[in-house]
Amino acid sequence: MNTANPRKATPEQIHEVLWRITADRLSKDPAQFQPTTRFVHDLGADSLDRAEIAMGLEEELALTVPTTLFENTELTLGDVEKALTAQL
Repeated sequence: MNTANPRKATPEQIHEVLWRITADRLSKDPAQFQPTTRFVHDLGADSLDRAEIAMGLEEELALTVPTTLFENTELTLGDVEKALTAQL
């Protein structure tokens, strides 16, 4: 977790970091992402990809990603944004 920056992330930062980390991890074009884009069915993310995305989000945003969040195979980018924004 990034403890060097004690400021809370903003919803805009959550969106940008989520889109960037997901695109980088899955080698996808983030311009094609929508809030309804599903990690498994639309982006082909496996369990390791989802774990790496969760760890990247925690590190960059200094937020806790619920351990069960990425277990849902129907999980969307919008679901993750909503869960992380609820922590602000």
